[in-house]
Amino acid sequence: CNEVDDDCDGVVDPAPVCATFASCKAAAAAGHTASGVFRLQPGPGLAVFEVWCDQATDGGGWTLVGSIAGRALDDRRSAWYPDLATLAPQGQDAGVWHGLRALDSRFDVRFACRASPGAADAPFTVDLSMYDTGWYTEWTTGSDGASCFSEGNGAGADLPPARRNNLSGQYLTQGTQWRAGYLEGEDQCGATEDFTVDFADRGMDGDPNDGTDWGEDDGALKCGRAGLADGQWFLFAREAGRLLRQGAYRVSDGPSWVGHESVSCIDACEARYGAAEWACSRAAAAPDRRAWLDGWGDVATFCGPASEGAPEAFVAPDDGPYDCGAAGCSYSAFVDDHDCDRQNHCWRRVAPLAFVPPAAGSGGTLGRLDGDPWRVCAADDATAWVAADRQGRYAPTTVCRALGYAEADAWGGHCGQVCGQCPGGPRYDGVGGDAVRLTGLVHWRCRR
Repeated sequence: CNEVDDDCDGVVDPAPVCATFASCKAAAAAGHTASGVFRLQPGPGLAVFEVWCDQATDGGGWTLVGSIAGRALDDRRSAWYPDLATLAPQGQDAGVWHGLRALDSRFDVRFACRASPGAADAPFTVDLSMYDTGWYTEWTTGSDGASCFSEGNGAGADLPPARRNNLSGQYLTQGTQWRAGYLEGEDQCGATEDFTVDFADRGMDGDPNDGTDWGEDDGALKCGRAGLADGQWFLFAREAGRLLRQGAYRVSDGPSWVGHESVSCIDACEARYGAAEWACSRAAAAPDRRAWLDGWGDVATFCGPASEGAPEAFVAPDDGPYDCGAAGCSYSAFVDDHDCDRQNHCWRRVAPLAFVPPAAGSGGTLGRLDGDPWRVCAADDATAWVAADRQGRYAPTTVCRALGYAEADAWGGHCGQVCGQCPGGPRYDGVGGDAVRLTGLVHWRCRR
């Protein structure tokens, strides 16, 4: 990025070689749809990191946040490390990069692995997407013990997310329960030999050889099967934003097939409701990224009783005429031909809800074990200082999360600092702690 041809392709390096983006999703939105290494700067004034972006799989926009060889990843926060720039890792940095935390409150996450070491372009053995979760924020909170991922035989279970097996194309809607009635990601919060998921089974202690297990279960490595001695494991994250259902339309409400141009469900939603980032579904419950289509001489394939529809962006031939003269040669998500009366539902992607810092002077008792109620001394989008007037026992992580922050990362204070003790003022004693339960400490900082 010094106005010379560093990559030896015969031209001065253009974007995206030298451009910076907040994330791989931001790069994709800017039109950079080829996968590769991008320069990411998740916020103004922050360092720039080289990170692998997958812009092809499951809609693209995937930022690599975990990459390791020879052992599985851990559900703990990590700084950036070099293997995040490659899908052929050599090292054993086991943490999850926290670089995207400030970009969204919820993320799509993707679990991929190879059962044996492979080159960067080698196929994955397992590749699972799970949508609109709080898991990435959980994993990047701090230590392994501070991350509680679907632990305790269902005690820490979350609403099952919508999920997709990217190798088979199978999709499960939000709320579709795992076979055991919950996902077991780890035995307990501090279980350093546990971090696992499965597509439909229970994760830990389920069937480890069903082809979709990922991670580590009681120290046993899993990638499609258990008992591995080697392999490569990856985690990707993508800002989820939010999908709101805008409305629905019947396929057969479209124009006559005569002279009609083939359109995908995405195209039809945009034409009906305006320009936006759209997703589709075959039912109103949740976006499953599939759609019903009618076809030239063929209504059964994508609209028949046994059909599962087609991918939401599918159209064949691309932008070509629907009345193409040969059975099965063209399909459209909005055409009046064979009375395909099924409805496609349109979902608009909207920005995440803006974070509103708590007001100075506000307070509460959640997370107080004993002592005075805590109060907010000062807060902004990144941090908040919290204190109480006298010594007590507090669970600062609980307080921070109640305020919309992720963790407590600093303690103590002196006169003249925010919440610092001054002569004749409240007592803030500066005693240390483990950021899980603090005794005799009444002043800490929350960070998003």
